Amino acid sequence: MKIKLLFFAQVQRIIGEKEVNTEFNGKTLYDVKVFVGNLYPNVINVLENSMFALNMEYCPPETIINEGDEIAIIPPVEGG
Repeated sequence: MKIKLLFFAQVQRIIGEKEVNTEFNGKTLYDVKVFVGNLYPNVINVLENSMFALNMEYCPPETIINEGDEIAIIPPVEGG
């Protein structure tokens, strides 16, 4: 299925993209986390503490993904 991934803050800087449309074969938001970690190994540590939003709504890892969904990956706030 096709999904859209949106990257913010640290994740966006590490990956170098704001968004990616991709083919995805998983079923849940947790599967998205694993998928992104496999595609971009440099963000694995950041993904551990990131929030995931499905179609602009924060959801738990077991949430089911459907064709055309938009998943935002939002890492913890940086600052000093």
